[in-house]
Amino acid sequence: YVDLNNSNYDILKQLYNQYFDRQQNKALSNNHLIKDQIKIALENLNDEIFDILQLNDCERDLIDYALKVSKPLITKSHGYENVFAPIKKTEHLLDDYAQVYIDRFASSFNRNGKRFVVEIYNTPQIIGMYFRVVDEKDFVDEIIYSKANGSLLAMAITLSSQRITDQLFVQKDIRGFDKEFFYIFKPNEKRLWHRAVAHLDVNEFDDAMLRVGRDN
Repeated sequence: YVDLNNSNYDILKQLYNQYFDRQQNKALSNNHLIKDQIKIALENLNDEIFDILQLNDCERDLIDYALKVSKPLITKSHGYENVFAPIKKTEHLLDDYAQVYIDRFASSFNRNGKRFVVEIYNTPQIIGMYFRVVDEKDFVDEIIYSKANGSLLAMAITLSSQRITDQLFVQKDIRGFDKEFFYIFKPNEKRLWHRAVAHLDVNEFDDAMLRVGRDN
């Protein structure tokens, strides 16, 4: 058990009571505003719990994945199919995913006039990310979106060690190393580009780099 700030709990309780009273009285106008307030109050309460439990970013991301991906899939709750939906341009999932790599690798690569960057290719079917080290003079931003111009699948095929089709690609991730960069390609589905998944993926790349360094 944790000792919570009663004000956060009281605010949430008042909002819930107000929402259900309006539902029972069929006063449905502006109920969406109350629902938005409830969402914010619940996030504040959860943040308070996370701070008391001293959860790190990875643990918070895992909890978020459990609530937004695992739980809807298990319970088949209304709108659960949304976890398979493509990522909208207004969403920040890809930036958040890429930031995990930046947080892990930038401190190692940002030296001697070099900068670690993530280049993202986004199509309705496939998303690819290249992780590069560039010269400081060529640096624009840590995360760069590049136009895929219809050739992203062909690029994925050339990087893959086996011949694939569009149908097979949807079932398979492609990841690996080149001389100048490492990369990952996945289907454009929200569940695959969550920050919690990024922690798993970045650990795989980190382990692979350590193995190569050890073997060489």
